[in-house]
Amino acid sequence: MTPQEKAHFQLGRRAGVYASLDDMQDPNRFPYVERLLRDIDNPEQLKAELARMRRQFV
Repeated sequence: MTPQEKAHFQLGRRAGVYASLDDMQDPNRFPYVERLLRDIDNPEQLKAELARMRRQFV
């Protein structure tokens, strides 16, 4: 996977959109996660957002 694909899957997984890699092929789910990812400017912001999502599940 490319770094962009990894980031896409990580965000989709944490957001509860993806349960497996196969879910990235879903034409309804993929664009939703793309929109979420577009709002994140850099890798550090993605890292912070993923950490925030993890804290919410605890």
